[in-house]
Amino acid sequence: MSLLFRSSERDRETLQTTVRSLHETTVAGLAAALSWRTRKVERLLVEELTRPGTSMAYDPARRVVRWAPPVSVMWSAPPPESAAPPAPPPKVDLGPALAAPTPVLRSGGLRSDCPSCHVPLVADSSPSLNVCPQCGRLYTSRAATGNPARTDSSDAAPPAPENPTPLEAMTHRLATPEGKKLYARRKHTPEPVFGIIKSVLGFRQFLLRGLDKVRGEWSLVTMAWNIKRIFALDTR
Repeated sequence: MSLLFRSSERDRETLQTTVRSLHETTVAGLAAALSWRTRKVERLLVEELTRPGTSMAYDPARRVVRWAPPVSVMWSAPPPESAAPPAPPPKVDLGPALAAPTPVLRSGGLRSDCPSCHVPLVADSSPSLNVCPQCGRLYTSRAATGNPARTDSSDAAPPAPENPTPLEAMTHRLATPEGKKLYARRKHTPEPVFGIIKSVLGFRQFLLRGLDKVRGEWSLVTMAWNIKRIFALDTR
């Protein structure tokens, strides 16, 4: 089954050619230049960066890929015995060794590697974050680093402002425990709808100009989503 999802040699050559021509670019910029999905670019980068003798380098802090071909050292023939002995090869300072990554406490247990790249996580500049050295994704390590747990006082509602504006009233409402619980439902209530409209239905930008035309275009998109949802619920 893994052979079906393995990247082709043509995709790998296309990736190498594009990075060589751009010399340095971000992951998002590379995906835009190739007209590929970001996940496909990340998967190809992981395969390329883990390949021995690769000519690419990745900066996880900035999510930047650059073309860095390995430097080959040419050694000349040994001099005759009468000549002075050759100088020893220069020592390369690789810097201090990386410390073991801080384990990350997730819902599935104690984790010290990236679930996508399967490489050890490296401690970030923030004491509560770890970073994957390949894909650059951040993972929280609040529980693993021994940070104190939040107390009940931090969840207390702040005092309500006097004569608030609509924006101040909404800000205060979201700062209350009830508002936080309600706002946390965004990620599984409305956000998946927009994600499916963009990724599954392929609607990422409006094609018409003018507010009335855009409203009509959006009405068609939402109608398509509602029909799709009704069909999915009806077939269960």
